[in-house]
Amino acid sequence: MREQCVAHLIGRGDEQIRMLKRIARRAGFIELQPLGGGNTSGHTKDRKLNYFLVHHELGAAAIEAVLRSIRSSIIADVRYAPIVLFATDGPFEQYLGYVQMGFDDVVTLPEKADIVEQRLIAQLDTKYVYFDTATCFGPDRRRMEVEPPPEHKRATTPHSHVRHHFRRDPDRGIVVMRSDSYLAFGHRPMRVVRIG
Repeated sequence: MREQCVAHLIGRGDEQIRMLKRIARRAGFIELQPLGGGNTSGHTKDRKLNYFLVHHELGAAAIEAVLRSIRSSIIADVRYAPIVLFATDGPFEQYLGYVQMGFDDVVTLPEKADIVEQRLIAQLDTKYVYFDTATCFGPDRRRMEVEPPPEHKRATTPHSHVRHHFRRDPDRGIVVMRSDSYLAFGHRPMRVVRIG
């Protein structure tokens, strides 16, 4: 399955790229593309599915820039591609912070090679939903929250957003199945479905 994918390695310096390369090779990726300081065009003509593997020591500002660049791409095979962060083990709040940044998955190291492989394969051939709001595009950033942090207040008024339902198909690339628009109207969002 990974022979139909390309792993884009995003790190700063040779050491970070080497680490991501080892992880990607052990996970079964054949084609690797080091992107260095944040070039995230990620467009390849001969491969249908992109993965972006990010080193946690890239730095918060660079990581946010990478996420923004990928998620704002006009190329669907880039915009909906899985972005996986590889970080060292730390407090759960740190892990949660990475999830809230918009990563599809955060793998803490050290981790067994077969577990990493399973986590990466889990990004394929499954139905996904991305949220498109005025401030972000990507997976549900609240998916790991038990409850909102005390200093974080959610909006009590409805807001407009779009939910994009899609699949990452190793043979066909990104397949967007439908997009549901939720328009703020009165006291609850109204759903408008757009197919394709």
